[in-house]
Order: sequence, then structure tokens, then C-alpha cells
Amino acid sequence: MQSIKLWKPVVLAGSMLTMTTFAHAQSNTVIFQNLKIVTGAGTVINSGFVVVSGDKITSLGEGNPPMDPSAKVIDAKGLTAYPGLIDAYCAAGVAAPAAQPAPTFNQGGGNQRNGQQNRPAAPPPPMPAWRKATDGLIMTNEGLNSLRIYGFTAANVISRGPLTPGEDAIIALSGSDKPELIKERSGVNVNFQTRAGAYPGTLMGAIAFVRQAFYDGIDSHNHPPAKPDAKLDALGLAGEGKIPTFISTGTLNDAKRAIRFGQEFKIPAVVVGGAGIEPIAKQFAPGGPPLILTGAWDTAEALFKAGAEFALASGRIELDGDEVKSMIIKARDFVGK
Repeated sequence: MQSIKLWKPVVLAGSMLTMTTFAHAQSNTVIFQNLKIVTGAGTVINSGFVVVSGDKITSLGEGNPPMDPSAKVIDAKGLTAYPGLIDAYCAAGVAAPAAQPAPTFNQGGGNQRNGQQNRPAAPPPPMPAWRKATDGLIMTNEGLNSLRIYGFTAANVISRGPLTPGEDAIIALSGSDKPELIKERSGVNVNFQTRAGAYPGTLMGAIAFVRQAFYDGIDSHNHPPAKPDAKLDALGLAGEGKIPTFISTGTLNDAKRAIRFGQEFKIPAVVVGGAGIEPIAKQFAPGGPPLILTGAWDTAEALFKAGAEFALASGRIELDGDEVKSMIIKARDFVGK
């Protein structure tokens, strides 16, 4: 139950989902010490301990933990425990990017060829604007409500859209209609999607686009623009490794590209998805790039047997109560193996 270290990450005390992994799942007792604890009542213990026996928290408090020679002890200095589950990569309730206008053609001008007039090339549809994941977030969304009902107290909500859609945020899953922020700019969300009828229309172009966006962001920190630019600032922080970069993947090759992207910028880019990545499972051993499994979690058992560390998350736009309940049951089954 050692956490993935995403800079200053969140630990799920006693949880089997999201920011926890299966590295020590077979230990009967695990003690987290030197841990910052936010209690259910809202009070904060700056340096405390949490004792987990089996699948239950048996004690927590301030200072040093009780002695137990048989327990696995984890130094959790710099980490924070919250009383509940946390979805590490959540798209439920997040507004879709603004629709791109359909290409239009200028009926005048152009060249004559073979008796026909060639229509000038349509202007490419504009890129969706850079957004925060909380812009337009619907807190009453069925998926967020279902997560809340089944014990999730927080979620890392992610921005949606192609290439460089925006920045993410960790929110409390309270009953409020407005997002209650735990952490703004918890990371940036990127992908290598191509765009039909517009640049970048190829995979090579998509990768080049994202790379250039990161270099532009880093350059903006070295040479601040006359007018502040939230996109450049966030991408600069990500490119410098100061906030996480979440890279969506759908295939083994996607995951390899995400890892190489992180290596180029010397940042531990977070590989999100996990489909088909069993052949490179050992790359996600402790000290390797962070990994978040979404979708059906089909690769979880093979990854665990290969010594990989990873987190589980929903990653779903459409989510209901039955699916959330199934996620929790599946996660418990994984941990129990």
C-alpha cells in the first residue's frame, strides 16, 4: 500500500483505490508514520501515524505509532492521508471542450482548372481553449454523486480535449454545487490525438505539437510574456517537473511514447490507461514512471506479478452507481490475491 509519488501526492489511508498500490498488499499490518492526517472532523495532525491491519484502519494518532515488530513500516513524510477514497483520474462531470466550427469555403476566388473552379482550402478549426477542469464542472453529475455515495471523498478531475486541453484539480466530493478545491493545478492533461482536417493530422505532428507546447511553456518562464498566459505558465511548470503531466494512452506504443516524452523533459510523466502494457511492466517497478490504470484494469494482475507499482482510477466520463460499486469490489479482489 505504498503510494505513487507524484511530487506531493495524496495517500489513501486504508483505501484500496487510486493513489495506493499493491506493493505490500500481502502484509497483514502496515504502519504509515510521519504522516500528515486530515481527519473526518477536519482537524489536521501534522505528524502522525495510521495502522492498517488487513483491510481495516485499527488506529491512528499523533506522534509515534505503537510498536509491532511484524508490521511493515512506511515512512510517509511529505504525504497526506484523507478519510476516504480518492479517484486519481476522474472525468465524470467535466464539461466537454467547446465544439469546433465546421470548415467553411469561400465561394469566390480560387483557380480555374479543367473548366472547374477549385475551392480555396478551408481554414483549420481552432484548437479548443485552454481550460481548468473545474470550468463548467457539474458537481451534481451522476458519476460524481455515485463516487460520493460509495465513499470517495476527493477526486483529481481532469481536463478534456485533444493534445493540450488544460489543467487538472483535486476537489472534495462534498454535496456543494460548486467545486471545493483541495489543490488547484494538480497537473496538466495531455495526449497525442490527431485532428481530422487540421494540423496536427498525423501522429508525428501531434507529438511535435505537444513537445513544442512544453518548450514554449518553459521558455515563457525564462522570458515572461508581456501579458500573463495561464496555458504557458502551466505547461512550463509541467515541463520543469514542478507539477505532474498526465499522458493518456490506449496502446503499448502509446505508453512507450509517453515514457520517452517524460525522459526527454526529465520529468516522471504519468502514464494513464495501461492497455496492453504487460511487455514493459518491469519499467513501472519502484522508481520507474508513475502509472494509473483506467478502463477495465485488465492488466492489473500481470503488472502486480511483474513487480510494477500503479494506481487505479475510473477515468470514465459516463459513470453510474453500479460501475462504482463494481470498481470497489474489483479493487478489493486484486488486493486480496
